[in-house]
Amino acid sequence: MISGSYERSGPPKRVHEVYDEPFGQVVTKGWNYPLKTDVTASTVGRRVKLTCHDSFPHKLTTWRPGTAE
Repeated sequence: MISGSYERSGPPKRVHEVYDEPFGQVVTKGWNYPLKTDVTASTVGRRVKLTCHDSFPHKLTTWRPGTAE
């Protein structure tokens, strides 16, 4: 079983990325919210603390220029 908790650990970070794909550009923008986590795994009578790096939920919108945003 894996269990844990999280809480926000800082201000949201704005995301704006433009990258090329074979069929044209793709744009992504929105927010990442950094998290502090506390996670453990339990199995066969043992409990082990897990480390999670760079955890964040996000709220992003992705589209191709020239289409509706």
